[in-house]
Amino acid sequence: MPKVFADYKSQGHNWITLATGEYYPDILKDACELYKAVEVRF
Repeated sequence: MPKVFADYKSQGHNWITLATGEYYPDILKDACELYKAVEVRF
């Protein structure tokens, strides 16, 4: 049986990845503009 995300909850502190850069909500407007053509086609 495959594991589900909840199986890792007790180990969550081991799986957090820190990354530098902008967070998605901060770049949402730019992302919408960048992917507009793809969204329209989809």
